Amino acid sequence: MHRFTLADLEVLSAAADEENLTRAARRVHLVASSASAHIKNLEEALGAPLLMRRVRGVELTEAGKIVNRCAKQINRCIEQMQRDLAPYTRHEAGVIRMVANYGASFDFLPANIAQFLVEYPEVDIALSQHGSDEVVQMVAENRADIGIGAYRGPFPGVEFLPYRRDELVLIVPEGHPLAAREAVAFEESLSSEFVCLDVSSVMQRFVFEKARGLGRRIAPRVHVGEQSLLIGLVAQGAGIAVISGAAARAFDLRGTRIVRLTDAWAQRELRIALSTRRRAETRWLAPLIEILTRDAPARTDAPGAAQ
Repeated sequence: MHRFTLADLEVLSAAADEENLTRAARRVHLVASSASAHIKNLEEALGAPLLMRRVRGVELTEAGKIVNRCAKQINRCIEQMQRDLAPYTRHEAGVIRMVANYGASFDFLPANIAQFLVEYPEVDIALSQHGSDEVVQMVAENRADIGIGAYRGPFPGVEFLPYRRDELVLIVPEGHPLAAREAVAFEESLSSEFVCLDVSSVMQRFVFEKARGLGRRIAPRVHVGEQSLLIGLVAQGAGIAVISGAAARAFDLRGTRIVRLTDAWAQRELRIALSTRRRAETRWLAPLIEILTRDAPARTDAPGAAQ
């Protein structure tokens, strides 16, 4: 079976962009005859003509457009792979794979991670954000060395250590009907207009799911990427929002009021998740755990799950 290479695809994409084979060859550091050979190899492998020669250059056939589209997708995947691998290839000493939910990732971990990286410059941390259920699952399946989330109760093969306590709260503009209340059930807030975090936020998806569980749907007036921006929109009267208690303590809340949520899921006990089988095998975990647990609350165990 005739095969093609990534180099063949690279030449085709260059030819598509440049609309000229000579310029395409120059772009990928080849002579024109070698570039032509790559195109010919690709056409023979795929069984279809990919380029049409014109007086002033070249043009993709319909088949060529399909191949070029896929070639660019492959190139984007390779670039993403290289970015994802970067933390694992920079230092010989290694990398700690950490996963965490939204609250831990944004409200608490930055200071702890910075401290660890300063004290141990030979180690990298690869941090990614996931829902609390997935955080624990990834640790159990050795797809992560350490996790932090709001999963409650036991999980096979995973041990837990306390990390932080926090809660989700409602912020509303001054003068809003809920502004005079100290606490409300989440369901009561759903008659108001919301401003929300981007849908890529794990915490925001969690809040949407809680609304759907009540048979309701949140239709945000706007999505933003950060809790600080969210608070600013609320202060200007654009809507109400759910944020973390840590964010409420950290940002300027002028023009808003905090209203506690009485729902049990609003209380978040953040815990460190470790594989009982691999904890001792993973180098550098002990000093990281020591930093993470310096300000931890007393240990508690409760059933259920949260984000």
